[in-house]
Amino acid sequence: MEKTKKLLFAAKLFLLPAAVLFLASCGSLKTENASGAGRRVPAKKIGLYSDEGCAGNGVAFLARFAARSPQYELVLLDRSDMRPEVLEKLDVFVSPGGGSAKQLKSMGEAGRKALKEYIEKGGNYLGFCAGCYNTLSRKDRLELLPFDWLPNASGKTAVLPVDVNKRGGEVLGIKEGRYYARYSGGPVMRKGKETGKGRGEALAVFKNSIGKPDRAPASFLDTPAMIFGNYGKGKVLGVSFHPEYLEISSVLTAGCFYALTGVKPVPVIPERSFRCCRAGYLTSYRAGLGKSGIKNMLELDKEKDIDVQFVMGAELEAGILHHLDVLLLPDGPEKGYKTVCGGGNAFFRKEILAFLDRGGKVLACKTAAKFLPAHKNLLVVEDDASFASRIRELR
Repeated sequence: MEKTKKLLFAAKLFLLPAAVLFLASCGSLKTENASGAGRRVPAKKIGLYSDEGCAGNGVAFLARFAARSPQYELVLLDRSDMRPEVLEKLDVFVSPGGGSAKQLKSMGEAGRKALKEYIEKGGNYLGFCAGCYNTLSRKDRLELLPFDWLPNASGKTAVLPVDVNKRGGEVLGIKEGRYYARYSGGPVMRKGKETGKGRGEALAVFKNSIGKPDRAPASFLDTPAMIFGNYGKGKVLGVSFHPEYLEISSVLTAGCFYALTGVKPVPVIPERSFRCCRAGYLTSYRAGLGKSGIKNMLELDKEKDIDVQFVMGAELEAGILHHLDVLLLPDGPEKGYKTVCGGGNAFFRKEILAFLDRGGKVLACKTAAKFLPAHKNLLVVEDDASFASRIRELR
């Protein structure tokens, strides 16, 4: 018995320092997978571009995805960050949906050059929809991969089947086969000529089409939906559709990030209270949400008593305001709010006014408020960061 006690005491002396060292290391390192069984690695830095040309809900969904994944560290970027000393610290540069030409214009010539050099030296690029357009081999794009788009062949918004081939399954770390995802006017692509720096292949194809009747060819069946390759030493992945929008395609979103980081993201979904406030956050309308807007949205997203849902034109048309308690109109460009609130689109303005009349609360920045009539349920906020506290006051 005495011998056993001595052995246990010795074991404690050995294990205690080891445990302290292990716990200390956990502060700066994050697990590679959900079980924590894999080796522990530093969080991968995900640089998300959000500036003019980054429109739609995609940028908000991607920011939320990266922010909720402990394996990643979200780094928000705008035109001022398109410099070698900033880009070289990233593991992946992410370009969201919106307008591809406007994105490149906002980066500026020096920014575009810095981005290409970053990839050529070993950086990774991930582009969705507009970001995918920018990978294509055209003089007015970045010319990263040997693909081009079919002229006049984009389509309307729809959920389409996408078939991932065997190679795609290997790269994305998922099963090959059929998946469904939201398509919204992304490039309809065809293989082009190989270049000295850019080499690529299709990982998936569309298995249905939703082409516009006034454009030919209206069908883009079996055209590439995901393209992948190298530009110099870096990896490039272009996705014509929006897997980040829907839960049914979340495995594809995770696969995209895994393909470029080697680390599978495991997002942690925050708890919500049973009677949480349903808050609609206008992410953008013909303009990017911006770094500050994303930061404020992510802080709001942490609130247990607030369920943030992203809103733009398509959601307004679908009647989302009938299911919300509060509509949040963050700081944004006057041109965008002139359309949404000022009658540029009469339907949107009518929906917002009807929401106010039936008791819904609208928290609006000054730019948005100037286009709306005075109303007891319309509250003007000085700073988007105060959204959470103002919602608590309303409750």
